Amino acid sequence: MVASAVLKHIRPEDRSGLYDEFRRVADHVFAIYEDSTEVEQFGPFTFYRADFDRELGAVFERVHTVACGGYTFALYRTG
Repeated sequence: MVASAVLKHIRPEDRSGLYDEFRRVADHVFAIYEDSTEVEQFGPFTFYRADFDRELGAVFERVHTVACGGYTFALYRTG
């Protein structure tokens, strides 16, 4: 499963359901996300940024993480 720049579009209260779905359909998740925790409004869109490294690490087993240019590239084992 690849989640590239998508997590920021999911409301915090809906993320546990998304993570359950990741676990259901994939053995691993490769996530790419910005290193920012600010919620941002851009026109009609809200970006729900968070400390995804901490959040995903609490749900899945972290396999490898690399930070580069304001982004984090991380591999997690779901099961």
